[in-house]
Amino acid sequence: VRYVVPIALWLFARGKQELAIGLLRGSLALTFATHGYEALQAHPGFIDLLIPTARRWFGLRLRESEARQILTVIGWMDITLALLVCLKRWRWLAGYMGLWGMLTLASRISAWGLEQWPESTIRLANGTVPLTLLLFWSATRPGPVANRPSPA
Repeated sequence: VRYVVPIALWLFARGKQELAIGLLRGSLALTFATHGYEALQAHPGFIDLLIPTARRWFGLRLRESEARQILTVIGWMDITLALLVCLKRWRWLAGYMGLWGMLTLASRISAWGLEQWPESTIRLANGTVPLTLLLFWSATRPGPVANRPSPA
């Protein structure tokens, strides 16, 4: 998503909103699907994020086998989210993906300390793109029926 954001902004500026949104949705789906696949493969970097975060924030001594089990759940969740964002325009889905993207961004700092802020900043689009979709879908959704003039 971080590579697609400038292109989407350019498209927005030229009035091609639907194309920009489609590009953002596709890149978001690809990002989540890729991370989901990596989680299912128990990527060592993901294990290295889970174990210290569990210890630092929750006082848990997470074993590697437990981290692998958690990654399996996360992997299937990310792949499901990737598929859904391609098929549906659900605001709650975009909001959830945005929160999840921000949480995973923060995990680098929570696991390895504040000096990891550049690595987290690089991943900012993983959370802001779904939140952008949430805002766009909220702004373009028809208003409540009560505010519409009666047909009579």
